Amino acid sequence: MQTNVMRKDNVQRWLQMCAGRQDIILAVVMLMAIVMITLPLPTFVVDILIAINLAFSIILLLFAIYINDPLDLSVFPSLLLITTLYRLSLTISTSRLVLLQHNAGDIIDAFGRFMVGGNLTVGLVIFAIITIVQFIVITKGTERVAEVSARFSLDGMPGKQMSIDGDLRAGVIDADQARQLRLHVQHESRFLGAMDGAMKFVKGDAIAGIIVVLVNILGGITIAVVQYGMSLGDAVQTYSVLSIGDGLCGQIPSLLISLSAGIIVTRVPGEKRQNLGRELSTQLGKQPQALILAAVVMLLFAVIPGFPFIYFFIMAVLTALPCALLWYRARYPQPVSAPQGSLDDDQMVPGAQPLTLRLAPRLHSESLSLEIDALRKTLFDTLGVPLPDVSIIVDASMTENSMAVLVYQESVFSLTFPVAASCMVFTTAEAADVTTETQVLPQGMGRIAWLSAAEGQRAQQAGQTVFTGEQCLIGLLHKVLVNHMAEFIGVQEARYLMDAMEKRYAELVKELQRQMPINKIAEVLQRLVSERVSIRDLRLVFGTLIEWAPREKDVQMLTEYVRIALRRHILHRLMVEGMPLRVLRIGEEMENVIRESIRQTAMGTYTALSSEQRAQILQLIAEAQAVHSEFVIVSSVDTRRFLRKVIEQQHADIAVLSWQEVGEHCLIQVVQSIDLNPEYASDDED
Repeated sequence: MQTNVMRKDNVQRWLQMCAGRQDIILAVVMLMAIVMITLPLPTFVVDILIAINLAFSIILLLFAIYINDPLDLSVFPSLLLITTLYRLSLTISTSRLVLLQHNAGDIIDAFGRFMVGGNLTVGLVIFAIITIVQFIVITKGTERVAEVSARFSLDGMPGKQMSIDGDLRAGVIDADQARQLRLHVQHESRFLGAMDGAMKFVKGDAIAGIIVVLVNILGGITIAVVQYGMSLGDAVQTYSVLSIGDGLCGQIPSLLISLSAGIIVTRVPGEKRQNLGRELSTQLGKQPQALILAAVVMLLFAVIPGFPFIYFFIMAVLTALPCALLWYRARYPQPVSAPQGSLDDDQMVPGAQPLTLRLAPRLHSESLSLEIDALRKTLFDTLGVPLPDVSIIVDASMTENSMAVLVYQESVFSLTFPVAASCMVFTTAEAADVTTETQVLPQGMGRIAWLSAAEGQRAQQAGQTVFTGEQCLIGLLHKVLVNHMAEFIGVQEARYLMDAMEKRYAELVKELQRQMPINKIAEVLQRLVSERVSIRDLRLVFGTLIEWAPREKDVQMLTEYVRIALRRHILHRLMVEGMPLRVLRIGEEMENVIRESIRQTAMGTYTALSSEQRAQILQLIAEAQAVHSEFVIVSSVDTRRFLRKVIEQQHADIAVLSWQEVGEHCLIQVVQSIDLNPEYASDDED
């Protein structure tokens, strides 16, 4: 018992040692090929070596089918050399046995008798056909494909390298990804070049196989008749069978390996890497019309008089079955549930969802996605910001008729719709035509009033924009997106806009990149969008930045210069055609207070106004809004952005312009002038 255990342990240690020393195994195989050339081998050893040769060729063929990418088997050119040497050495050993002993083992004898099948002529013809197909069709075709692929891969390397460098500069890929892509391009070129050379081994092997068969037949007949005194008929029968069997034992593995090489060099992997069988089913399944037409043609052949009905009918049914299966899967999709406790890579993607809309079930409808897409298109046309897709989540746990908007997975707005109300209008606190109670929206987005159907009809007749049904949700989402539009402009979005502009204005974008880094360009676009200034005219925006960037390094002042250049667009949005621009003028004392409170730090500039001064400014604007309803505030260019910062939380809808933006040719109407009282103007910072 102990002896058996010890033997088992010794075998396991020996197997582990062999598994860890693959280099020794490869060296033994190469030395075995040399031994087969020089030394005669017993017939049973030759049978084992022939079986190994056939099994290995089948394994290579299956590997070629199941790999997802040709580079997954990048050692294939070396394998071609090794298998060719092994096969030629084996052919020399079998030829020695055929000529010396007219007996080369059971496998060769079985192959020869099976192929001849009692008729030597038929066997020779079939063997010749197999050899011609393997040499002229498969080997020559694979050699040509490998040659062309290697040439095109080498010619396309500079373009691929430039494309990788361009993606790296654009920020589409990082340095590690660029390194991997460059290595992939280099390995692909080397692999195809090696395949081009290795196919010469396969071609030479096929030619050698033909010559060896002829030599064995002629040499064997001569030896049998001259030395062994056999009759010519017996000699032809014996050595033809052995030579054909020997040739088949070499040509069939060679045919399988040539087919493997052809599959590998003709593979064009898609974006999703998968094996050959899946690629075939996926791509052929995309064109079911072709299968249907083929089934119809098979049916037509079946009904032609004189044609065998059963065979063509069976082929028509088999051709139509994939179409039926595709139709069934499309009509009745099977839900795929992930195993419990498992995580997909898609569930652990870094970064936050840019825009999410959470809804109670009653607020969701089939047309909501189309309405939101239309809203995104409208906002892009008006403000020029490419908004991300909105992820809609129907949450049954939410309060009935409630909604929430999340920006980068943080809630920025939530609201519950009244059950009784059917209409909504945006209004002001002092609107005389709204009799119902108003609701204040956060972050200075104004007020809304919920109306009944009759009240909504009266409000619409009075000229107000009334939102009903699903449009209430879209109207609120519009307000939220406009209020948070600057959060959807960053370095990546700025790069996207610049790439889009580069197609038409290549020199403009190139000069802009030379004058300013992309992070400052993104900041300018953010500041413009935060005040609802459209950046659709990027040609003018970029041109202004190119003009002022060499002289002005402050991003805030660069933004002011761009606003001045965009004054026509700004005024067009704010003015009513044929009417003057209603202006609330800022007094000199208020401007001086704001100007003197500006503080410059390493983190930027800010206003150090006291709380009383801020409250007084907001109160004056609120009083003016109560009297005049709609107007824009105009101040000097150096204080404009700081005044905007003071009022944006409570009066986000009120535009703040500089006198340079208004210009000399704009017709204005000063509805009121406001200024700080002397006691507030002289307040020190708290």
